[in-house]
Amino acid sequence: MEMKKILYPLCCTCFISSALLAQQAVDTSFHTASLQHAKNVFNSASGIQSHLYNGEAYYEQRQTSEDDFPYFQTIDWTTGTIHYDGDYYENVPILFDLTTDDVITELPRNAAKVKLVNGKISSFTMENRTFIKLSDPKIKSGFYGLLYSGPSKVYARYEKRRQERISERTITISFEPKTRYYILKNGNYFQVRSKGDVLKVFGDKKRELKQAAQKNHLQFNKNREQSIVKLAELYDSIQP
Repeated sequence: MEMKKILYPLCCTCFISSALLAQQAVDTSFHTASLQHAKNVFNSASGIQSHLYNGEAYYEQRQTSEDDFPYFQTIDWTTGTIHYDGDYYENVPILFDLTTDDVITELPRNAAKVKLVNGKISSFTMENRTFIKLSDPKIKSGFYGLLYSGPSKVYARYEKRRQERISERTITISFEPKTRYYILKNGNYFQVRSKGDVLKVFGDKKRELKQAAQKNHLQFNKNREQSIVKLAELYDSIQP
C-alpha cells in the first residue's frame, strides 16, 4: 500500500500565531491517526502489508513423499507474526525452509510463494515457537528457536539436509533433520549436546543441578530439548 506524503506549506512571515501552531498539532495528530487506521485496515483485510512483498519468488523443492519435507514441523501454512524491517506484522502465513534458512509467505491475491529478504527479518513466530536472528562469531548466523528466555537463554538451530538416493531408476528425495542446542550465558554461546555439557556450562552449581536432574527424572536420551531447558531454568532459579 502506497501512502502519499502530506507536505505542509512554509509560513513566509516571521510570526506564527498560537492558533496556527495548535491547528498544526491537530493536523499532525489526525494525520498520524489516519496512517495508523489505514495500516490496521490493511492488516485486517490481508493480514500483511505490501511492504513485506519486496522479496523474490520462492520455488518449491521437489518432494517424493508428503511426509518428508524441507519445512519446520509442517508442510501447511502456519499463521504467525514477523518483525520485518522495523515493522511488526500479525496474521502472516509462514513456512520456514530449514534447508535454506528462508522464511516464506504467501501473496493474498494469487497464492504465490514469496521468499522474504532474510536480512530484514529480526524475528518471527510460528507453531508456538519464537525464532530470533542471531549473529555471533562463535555460532552460525541465522534463525534460532528461542526455547527459554530467562537470564540463561537456550536456543535451538534447526536444519534439514536434502538427500537424493537412486534405486532401480527411481529417485527418492529425503530431508534429514539436524538440531544443535546452545546456551547463552554471560554473553557467550555454548553448544551443548549432553547433560555433561550443560553441567559444564553451569559449573558453579554443578552439584545442585545433578541433584535436581535426578529429582526431576530428566532423560537427555529421550527428550534432550526439554532437559536442557529444565536445567537452565533450575540454574536461574537458584541464583542469589
